[in-house]
Formats: sequence, C-alpha cells, structure tokens
Amino acid sequence: MTTWGNPAESPGRAAPVRAGAGQGAELVLVSGKIRTPAHPSGFVQAAAISGGVVVALGRDEELRDLVRPLTRVVNLRGRLAIPAFGDAHVHPVQGGLESLRCNLAGLRARQQYLDTIAACCATLRPGAWVLGGGWSMSAFPGGKPNAAGVTARTPDPADGRIERDQAGAPTGALHDGAMRLVADFVPPPGQAEMTAALLAAQARLHSLGITSIQDACIGDAGELGMPDAFDTYRRAAADRLLTCRVTGALWWDRFRGRHQLDTLQARREAADGGGYFRSPRPSACSPPSGFSCTSTRSATGR
Repeated sequence: MTTWGNPAESPGRAAPVRAGAGQGAELVLVSGKIRTPAHPSGFVQAAAISGGVVVALGRDEELRDLVRPLTRVVNLRGRLAIPAFGDAHVHPVQGGLESLRCNLAGLRARQQYLDTIAACCATLRPGAWVLGGGWSMSAFPGGKPNAAGVTARTPDPADGRIERDQAGAPTGALHDGAMRLVADFVPPPGQAEMTAALLAAQARLHSLGITSIQDACIGDAGELGMPDAFDTYRRAAADRLLTCRVTGALWWDRFRGRHQLDTLQARREAADGGGYFRSPRPSACSPPSGFSCTSTRSATGR
C-alpha cells in the first residue's frame, strides 16, 4: 500500500521519514506538483519513495538529504504527479495476442463479425488457424469444434463442460478444462509474437493510467488457451522493455499435484524480486540545483 503521509502535518514541512528511509530513498521526485492529502493545498513539490512506499513529502530542499549515490532522481519540471492505478487480475499477453490477431472487439452485428473474419483470413496462408478474440457467443450459434473431433458422444472432462443443445450436440462453447480439447490443436505463438503481445497490452494499460498489474496465470494453462509467458516477461525485463510492475501468479497444474512444487519454487526464485518481474532502468534526468542523477534499478519498474 502506498502511504502518502499524515494530513495533519503542518504546511511547508515534509511528512515524517518512515522506516527504511534512513539509508536514503530509492526514488525522489523533485520540482513537481505532486498530489497528496498530506498538505492543505493538496500538493507538494517533492516526494521520496522506498520499497514502494512514499516515505517523505515536502519541498525540494527538505528531501535533499534522502538522495544517496544509488537514488534515482526524476525532475518533474513542474509537471503533475498522481498515484497510478493497479490491476489485480489481468491476462496481458493473452489480451495482447487477441488484439494483434483477428480482433473483433467492439463489433455487434453478425455481418460485421463475418466481414472482419473474412478480411483476417485473406492475410493468412491456406490451412492456417484464424485466431483472435472479442466475439460474442450469441453471434455464432451452432459452431462446432470439428478439428478436435468433439461430437455429441464426447464426454465432458472432469474439470470442464461442453455446452450442448437440447439434442445433446455441441454448440461450440467449451468451458474450463473442456477448452483443452481444442487448445491442444492450436499452434503456439513464437517468442517474437509473445513479446509484441506483451508490449501492446502494456501500452494499452499505460494509456489507462495502470502501472502495476498481477498477471493471473503464468504457466502452461492449456485448458484456458493461454501460453506460458514466464520467459516473455523475463526477456522483456532484461531488455528494459517492461515498464509495468508485474506480479506473476504461478499456474497450478491440477494434474501434477505436489510434484510441481520444486518447479514453482524455482520459477519464483528466478523472477526478480521473488515473484516480481522488474525492469532495470538507467536514470535519465536533468536534476535541479543541488541534486544529482545516477543509474539505479527502479523499485517499481517505472
């Protein structure tokens, strides 16, 4: 949780330094207009952040002592700084793949869907899968996943359901574990496509003011039709492309049970920060008089 200080603090004084600030702040914002309830005006000029918590607020000169050799200093040049949003359950790579493929989001009429799908098909080689997202199931009654051989005689898997009509014939909708009946046939995306999908989703999230997320499924979740994005996040962080602070919820394979615990622990340790994917970013700023900039790792990935 981000702490913005004590509203009772007197005007013109920085909020009290909290635990962890004695060694200096990880990030200091200066020369800005920072929104906070800790000041009667609703704004302060500077803020110091450590461990994801705002540890001090006030004027530039009041926070200068918190700048140490490894502190990242950002000169806001009078610009506004406000708390960002976080999304606690999102599937960025899957959403990015759907947006870059045959994207039907926002369409309503059946003919609009058909026209868009036809245009997508025209760009594909013969026999290629038409992949994407955004459609409404009500616009596609009677669709059947023939490639997977699903028929009226196909039993529902223990962890899913095949939606059927009154005669018992599959309608085309597969729920939960039943999605694996088709997902196993879908060609997996390559790493380049996965990275492009992540960056597309990240740009969309940033456009909405979202800078921290939890990817709710990191792992091989075939029954959800989601590719494993673990390496995609790690590469993006290493290449300094990841500007969101990402927490990855590791996927629990219900069929592997406790035998996967070692794998999950290894993945958690391999992710920077013990479950967070963070991007090391060099500082690039022009500090005001009395401040200096050095290259350091951003605690928030921003």
